[in-house]
Amino acid sequence: MAPNFGEVQTYRVENAEIHESRLLIFHGTRTSKRRRTQNNGWSYSILQRLYDVMRQFNLSWQSTAHLMTDSAQAVFKLKGLHAQIAANKTSDILQRMELVDMSRSVARAVLLDAEDEDFKRDTYSFSGVPEVLDKFMLRLAAAARLPVSLLMGQAPAGLNATGDTDIRFFYDQVKAEQEHTLRPQIQRLVQILLACRNDNSDFKITFPALWQETEKEKTELRKIQADIDAIYLQNQVLLPEEIALNRFGTGTFSSETTIDIENRQMILKADHAV
Repeated sequence: MAPNFGEVQTYRVENAEIHESRLLIFHGTRTSKRRRTQNNGWSYSILQRLYDVMRQFNLSWQSTAHLMTDSAQAVFKLKGLHAQIAANKTSDILQRMELVDMSRSVARAVLLDAEDEDFKRDTYSFSGVPEVLDKFMLRLAAAARLPVSLLMGQAPAGLNATGDTDIRFFYDQVKAEQEHTLRPQIQRLVQILLACRNDNSDFKITFPALWQETEKEKTELRKIQADIDAIYLQNQVLLPEEIALNRFGTGTFSSETTIDIENRQMILKADHAV
């Protein structure tokens, strides 16, 4: 069975039908072939899985903001309130409430009749609300496939918490996407560009390091690699020239080790000739 069996053969781009072999297609979310066929060959956007979660996250914060505005409700008790309303004395009631608000704004106090009036403030308890918001935050981070510390700019909480584990896990995901998604597409594009120039040069695609080491970590790595190279050299596993080329042949330090058999044979022949 052909590898592209069940896939769309031609795509419509700006009112033109283009064969799939002429396109570099970067699919979004993982979508079945049947769904992509129903969607004119395109997969769903990576933002699709975030849409509903972001709406719920925004709604939770808006609801909390509304609770904050209604967190304290003033209650004013009047004796014979129903009787006054039935007697159509609402104007007197409104005038009394205006006087109460005026006294609060001027003297930050409430003037009450000791016998038939009472004033209190009912407050709303926010216990459990921060935990709920944190859960929505975690759900949004999971949908975005990002650590909370990167998505929300939130520092890790707890003793000795640095967030390095979350960052390294995220970098591992990015590295996997680079290797399995970006590298084949970039490699194909470079091959096409070189073929247009009749250039048969070999090339290698490398991605910049995601995790930036500190100077201390770099020094420790070089010290460990130097000890390993000394053991290789002592046991005649590597030649001094090979160690030098592998470590500093590219102009920068590298811990990768590759052996060029033809170059080694030339070095050994030159040593024997001397």
